[in-house]
Amino acid sequence: MSTKLNRYSNQTYAEAGTRFGKSLAPESYYEVRYEDLIFHPKSVTRQIFDFLEGFKSTEVDSFFESLSQAKTQLVGKGRNKTTADDLAVARRESGELFKLLGYEIP
Repeated sequence: MSTKLNRYSNQTYAEAGTRFGKSLAPESYYEVRYEDLIFHPKSVTRQIFDFLEGFKSTEVDSFFESLSQAKTQLVGKGRNKTTADDLAVARRESGELFKLLGYEIP
């Protein structure tokens, strides 16, 4: 599959999933932003488990520990290397998805 086609497919699935999720009742859909999970792993994960109505497991603490090892300095790093041409392509190909997910393309 070509890179462009693969990117389009992923974008289409992400848009469809997000739109479908937002059409559900609030108790049926919970959306997590990647940045929130990386910067606040324990609180976001607790919110997810709370959403799942108190899901408990012996692996939860281990999971929290692994999340705390995420490399937050990598989030957004690519923005510093993004060219004007790259931004134009991102706006054209994924602008609607970025808006739907609450992201801004500079």
